[in-house]
Amino acid sequence: MTVTRTRANQGPRSWLGAMALLIAVPGAGHALPTLVFSISASGQTICDSDCTTCTVGSGECILVNDEDLITCRPLGTTLPIDSCDWELLFDGDAPDINLTSQMFAVEVVPNGNVVFRSGGDKTLPDLSQIKARDIGLFLPPDVELPYTGGGPYTTGTFKLFLDGDATQATTGAKPWNAVEVLADGTCEQTITALGQHTCDLIGSLAGGGTIGGLNFRDEDLLRCHPIANSGGGAVTACDYAMFWEGDQVNGGAGFTGNFQALEILDFDGATMTGSMVFRGPNDPDIPVHDAALDLVRYTGTFGNGLCTGGALCANDLDCPGVETCDTGTCSLTPDPCASDGDCSGSGNVCNRTRTSAGTFDLYFLGNPAGLSAQSVQAFSIVPDLDGDGSLDGIDNCPNDVNPPSICTDGSTPCANSTDCTPGHLCVQPDADGDGVGDVCDQCDDRDDAICFCGDGIPDFPSEQCDLGANNGLPNQPCSATCTIIGHCTDDDSICQSAAQCTAGEGCCGDGLVDGPEQCDDGNGNPNDDCDNQCALTPQGIPTLGCEDVFAPLLTPDFVKRAIFKDAGGAAGFEKWKAKGDFNLATSDDLDASGEAVRLVLNQGTGPALFDGTLAPGTFILSGSGTTRKWKFSDKEGDLPTAVGWQKGKLILKLNKLKHVVKGQGPALPIDTTAPIRIRHTLRIGDTCATGVVSCIPNGSGTSLKCSTIVFGSASGAFLD
Repeated sequence: MTVTRTRANQGPRSWLGAMALLIAVPGAGHALPTLVFSISASGQTICDSDCTTCTVGSGECILVNDEDLITCRPLGTTLPIDSCDWELLFDGDAPDINLTSQMFAVEVVPNGNVVFRSGGDKTLPDLSQIKARDIGLFLPPDVELPYTGGGPYTTGTFKLFLDGDATQATTGAKPWNAVEVLADGTCEQTITALGQHTCDLIGSLAGGGTIGGLNFRDEDLLRCHPIANSGGGAVTACDYAMFWEGDQVNGGAGFTGNFQALEILDFDGATMTGSMVFRGPNDPDIPVHDAALDLVRYTGTFGNGLCTGGALCANDLDCPGVETCDTGTCSLTPDPCASDGDCSGSGNVCNRTRTSAGTFDLYFLGNPAGLSAQSVQAFSIVPDLDGDGSLDGIDNCPNDVNPPSICTDGSTPCANSTDCTPGHLCVQPDADGDGVGDVCDQCDDRDDAICFCGDGIPDFPSEQCDLGANNGLPNQPCSATCTIIGHCTDDDSICQSAAQCTAGEGCCGDGLVDGPEQCDDGNGNPNDDCDNQCALTPQGIPTLGCEDVFAPLLTPDFVKRAIFKDAGGAAGFEKWKAKGDFNLATSDDLDASGEAVRLVLNQGTGPALFDGTLAPGTFILSGSGTTRKWKFSDKEGDLPTAVGWQKGKLILKLNKLKHVVKGQGPALPIDTTAPIRIRHTLRIGDTCATGVVSCIPNGSGTSLKCSTIVFGSASGAFLD
């Protein structure tokens, strides 16, 4: 599975109504997820779709047996997948594994462990005997090894995942042809050597029959909700439900025949809707395909029932409170039913409350991808959303690419664990050891004890804002969890979306224009082109260069005086100078010598009149303690990143920073149509001081004198 999970429907619905599972299926132009296959093969050679020499010796082909697992890394970017780079994932006949029989019903769970059904009774390392009706669990010692080019699993630990004797006590031996572990963001975390297995299982049992009082056929999908576990954690009893009745899909236009191999792409228990990929027969409702090699996707509803209140369900577990699930009634008797097999007697059939409905399309084409003399016995989709080789359940930055690159000795770089000394693994960098990878850890350079939501320092992207002690207080734009919030337009109550306000009103500050709002820029800057009441401000000017900065690091800049001069060259103003100051948040330890410094002058959204960035180290520090000074000088004003910027001086005393900037170079194309207003923005690291100055030209129009304007003041006075 390539998995991210979200919680859906947090209302008073059942345990399943709060669950949603999602496997991202990228669209055109994006990488497709890696697939894992078990194929019927004995010494078969499978070659990469783009191979040239096409031999095992060249590394472009692999030799595969039926006890092995192989991966397809799609070479294309669109569905259906029809080209692969093939690699060996699991060497089933390796001496320390010695499986020697086909693997069926394979599932790679989010932490990388493998759930499977063996093709025959077998004694395995660390497990006395696994039977054909059991489901096993394989735990590799280094989960990421084959995903980062380190070769297949050749050793590992086995454990019983589901006890077939116990869960099918009244039905005899019914091997699982397909199995899916329905992860919900929590239950899958215990699919470990010591965990109690509580995730629902979705699957197909061979041959049809009766299980737990439920009648089914081999084209149906059943849901096992575990209700008992052994001391070792294996599932020993299930509450069964008809999850998907294959021959009744779309009112009876579904398929009949053996259902083989399954992957749930997404499922929302609140609506009983989602999509899945499977291997199954050709039927009128399904696009023509090779039933042995191709995979089909279904998108639609699941279950045959309706709760008393009208919600979709598969059995009572899906319904809220004391509601029950009505799946149907037998035609000749009043007996409840979920399938025709539940109704005894000649001519007695199940009048179903509803049947699943959806659409089918092709997901994988086996023959062009490199499979020809084989058939797909099982498959899974690797749960690695960002494709970096670290599976989602153990990825310390699941949404950012950060492959394993450092050995657990703390110093040796690596591509995979074969580059590390014995006893050490190749892992994702985590310098401070807090479980959050360096790539996405916004506190990897600050002590985690003082780096948190509420410290007054926005840590992007994990925090959208941080107002320190003001987080979550009335009329503040930042929540207690450091997400941007707003206030309802009718009563100023705190909100994160318009849904929390009176119908027809907007949530000013959530970044979405709704209700009576004229605009909503999601920030607390009062003098840009959208004020804090979400009204357009004609005299305001948008802030450029600080769009990702929020209070208190987005602070007013009081430009006491700014001068722009026309030196008589090209149209515009070639010389400029500004002087002002601003207050820092007390928690902001500014360091102009160690951070980039950016100056932006603009009159609209762009292009800016001037936009120059000086690299860290350009400003030189002098002084210490409560007073520090930084200076920058480039008389020619020819630094490539800030052409025209000649001088800069910053003086920090306690928490007030005074600044002087000066430049001469390319003419600034200032619009001198009255009123003349220019935004002056100085950004030092993530501290951003910005303000709008109002300018008055001299008699000849060759110079402008400007100072900060206070919008909304009674007199419209300037600060001098």
